[in-house]
Amino acid sequence: MKYKKYLLVAAAAVLVATASIKPAMAYFTDYQVATGYRTIKLGDSELTPPEDSVSDMVKTVSITNTGDYDVFVRVKAIAPEGVGVKLNKDSSSNWVLVGDYYYYLSSKDSNDVENDGLVLPVGKSTEPLKLDIVEPTDKNLKGHNFNVVIVQEATKVLYHQNGQTFADWKLKINGEVAD
Repeated sequence: MKYKKYLLVAAAAVLVATASIKPAMAYFTDYQVATGYRTIKLGDSELTPPEDSVSDMVKTVSITNTGDYDVFVRVKAIAPEGVGVKLNKDSSSNWVLVGDYYYYLSSKDSNDVENDGLVLPVGKSTEPLKLDIVEPTDKNLKGHNFNVVIVQEATKVLYHQNGQTFADWKLKINGEVAD
């Protein structure tokens, strides 16, 4: 009796499995070919790729706000292990390194750079951020080409009830360029 119950359950499982094979095969083998392109804009903000150049191991970065509203911006420089990147002494004083990674556009009198930096208005560009690229000491990288990738992020300017601005970096807009 117990054996018949197991047999009935196994038969039901086989029946369900075979009934679902054909729709699953149709799902995984279906395709569509499209030509052309369509620009998709997520949200209502836009940053141009950062204008950057390298000369004498100094990378200069500038960001333009081409979006629909004012933003706060920050930049991250990603380099291979063994390659150092640091703020150049000739860089604009409006750029501040916070932690190990992010350079924020900030005013000199700001105590909380991450949340209350300088606002980048629509149509305006940042002052240049100059980064010294320290020559690699690793013999595997020395004399070889490498990239320092610049990742720019922006977030919409938000306002407290008293009218003071603040940033919420969870709502960021990304842009990335490798050089």
